Formats: sequence, C-alpha cells, structure tokens
Amino acid sequence: MTLKLLGSTSGHTAINAPASAGSNTLVLPPNNGTAGQVLHTDGNGNLTFIYPCGYGHFNVYLSASQTVTNNSEETIEFNTVEGQNGQGNAQSWYNNSTYKYTPQVAGVYRFHVNCFWTAATDNKAIKMRARVRKNGSGYIADNYAGIDDQYGAFAHDATCISYMNGSSDYIEFRASSHADDGTNGVLQGGYVQYTYGFGYLLEAA
Repeated sequence: MTLKLLGSTSGHTAINAPASAGSNTLVLPPNNGTAGQVLHTDGNGNLTFIYPCGYGHFNVYLSASQTVTNNSEETIEFNTVEGQNGQGNAQSWYNNSTYKYTPQVAGVYRFHVNCFWTAATDNKAIKMRARVRKNGSGYIADNYAGIDDQYGAFAHDATCISYMNGSSDYIEFRASSHADDGTNGVLQGGYVQYTYGFGYLLEAA
C-alpha cells in the first residue's frame, strides 16, 4: 500500500512500506525540530529530532608562529578558521579571540590538537606537552613528548572524547615548553597542516 501526500498546487510525496515490512508503528515527534537535526528512533518506534554526528565541527590553526615561554604552559592562540564561507566553524561556537570552544548542544564530543614545533630549540634537550583543558582547570587530554631535537622540527598531538553540557562547558588547546638552556619553544604557524585543532559532536545527549 502506498500513501500519497498531495502537494498544495501539484505533485505528491509517496510513502511505501516494503513487501515484508511486518507490523510496525512509527510515532512522529510533536514538532518540526530545528535546522540541522535528523530523525532518531529509540528502537520502539518513537521518533525524535537530534543533532547528528559531526554537528558543531570546527577546524582552526595558527596564522603565524607562536612563542611558548620556557617552563610555562600557554593557550594556543588558534585565530584562523579553516574552510570556505565559515564552514570550519559553521555554528560559531569557537571564539577565535578567546580561543575557546563552547558547544551549545549537550553530548559527547571529540577534540584533537596537533603541535608542530619549529627548530628554534634545535640541539637542545627539550620536553613538550600538547593538552586539551576543560573549563579552565581540568585536563581531558595530555600528550608528553621529550626528545633530543637533533633533527629540527617535530610534531606531537593529543586526542580525547569528553561530555559537554551544551551551555557553559568549554575547552581550550594548550601547549607547554621546556629547554635545558631556557630557550623558548616556537609553534609553527602559517599553514593548516602544522599547528591546528579541531572538534565535533560524536553523539548528542
């Protein structure tokens, strides 16, 4: 059996069940949802609108190199959004002045930061950290790198998954630098493939 919904002036939209559909009932939500949402089932036929995986994504990088003072940790100043027409920050949840990402949909998110250090500390014994900080205090990702940088530039990253409450929770990307002789570390900027960060919704609450 095919159900046809006629257009107000012409044409129609048809809904047809497969031949072996069995007896199923789908209960539509009581509203139209909001832009960007998709229909979701609870497995019992009840449909609701939710935001899909990937919603709220952002992709940012340094427009110029950033110096990180020796023996200190600093927020990485990602001030450039990757992507045309703002698509690298479509919901504008990342603030490229405060360098904070504050999603407005509750759920589980994935975050990633890549630190590409220049050869400014070449031939120095150095220790570096790439971190993701939540709400100004607790860290939800921490990657520690320590090498004898005889080959110049090197990169390391940190990735995590975290629940965000969809209102006040926010994250920042952080980096720390240490050299035995006090030399400051320098994060490479200018290109998206060097020092960058991104995040997106994995599963809405």
